[in-house]
Amino acid sequence: MTYTRRACPTCDGYLAEQIHRLRLKTPDGHPLEDGYDVVACLSCGTGFADVEIAQDYYDLYYANQAKYASEAATGTQTISAAEPAWKAERLKEAASLIASMLVDKDSRILDIGCANGTLLGALQEVGFLDVRGIDPSPGSAAMAKSHYGVQVDVGTFSDLPSDLGIYDCVCVTGVLEHVFDIKAAMRTLVELLRPGGIIYLDVPDASRYLQPYISPFEDFSTEHVNHFSLSTLKTLGNRFGLATLHFDQFITELVLGVPCAAIRLVWQQRSPHHHFSGVIRDEELVASLYDFTSRSQAEFVEIEQQLEARLIDQDEFAIWGIGEYTFKLLASDPLVRRKAVALVDGNSARWGMSVGGVRVKSPDSLLTLSASVPLIIGSRLSEQPIRLAIAKLRLENQVLST
Repeated sequence: MTYTRRACPTCDGYLAEQIHRLRLKTPDGHPLEDGYDVVACLSCGTGFADVEIAQDYYDLYYANQAKYASEAATGTQTISAAEPAWKAERLKEAASLIASMLVDKDSRILDIGCANGTLLGALQEVGFLDVRGIDPSPGSAAMAKSHYGVQVDVGTFSDLPSDLGIYDCVCVTGVLEHVFDIKAAMRTLVELLRPGGIIYLDVPDASRYLQPYISPFEDFSTEHVNHFSLSTLKTLGNRFGLATLHFDQFITELVLGVPCAAIRLVWQQRSPHHHFSGVIRDEELVASLYDFTSRSQAEFVEIEQQLEARLIDQDEFAIWGIGEYTFKLLASDPLVRRKAVALVDGNSARWGMSVGGVRVKSPDSLLTLSASVPLIIGSRLSEQPIRLAIAKLRLENQVLST
């Protein structure tokens, strides 16, 4: 048992058990530095990152460096390319579910964290006329606004437009797993609802991180700081006077061909006189977090052993792909003992950041890299595209995957 630095996002408790110490080598200046403890609340079972960080840092990150922000800012993606078919279909299903619960097509709907606006477009397709979006990324907001012809503002939970008013439905898709200050976010969501209004949300299903399993510590990262289950989401809603009106545990895709488990849920605002009915610990969620950690740790040990064997005569290395997986690789023993001489990424929003004093550059910069330096592919989900890009550059370096 430990007293946590941060309150449980579900029940606001401060007693937890440690699940795993996540080792990271984060970008220079990142507040998570060398990692954090993943813990499970003793009262409700929710998993979370036990670290106290101001939400402002993440608001800036999601404005400038997250996937949709970078694509919109560089203009390298169209709406259709940024939203693969599987994700567009998931958001169409969300719009259909909302339509089944809101008969009046004049209902006001707000999407917080709307990214490039695909859900807004899906809501329009099922007949809703009064839809509005908010996203921290100016580029994403502009793209969504121009493509769908709806009002989309730049903002966050802590910095919302003053003229919002109240809504029949507020949507938060793929958002709550990223938010440090859940209490403030939930209060905001409730304040934005008319009496009897609904909240639509979806998040990764932490009770099924092994069903299916993706890669070691995939959902323990710098971005995913809350690990919810269906049970803990019901508890969270109940705490803020919200009844669970609908829920669905489903399988979607993280990237093309890589399935992952998720939850979609609808809360409805209850009477203002509603009283919180208490907490029951989700032991299945806790067991899932331990099992996920155990499998991840075993696989990561194998990865470290393979890296050590393949780098046995090497003092230097380069990495292509600077994301969550690489932040874990860089903290591994084989790479800690060696020097990174080049870090590259295809995402231009990452160019210029530095990790361990090494600046991230474009892939073209590898053309001047000594052919004797091994090149590690720092991504499992994007390994094939990276291999194709390496082939196009005709690099002679030894290429290592993990």
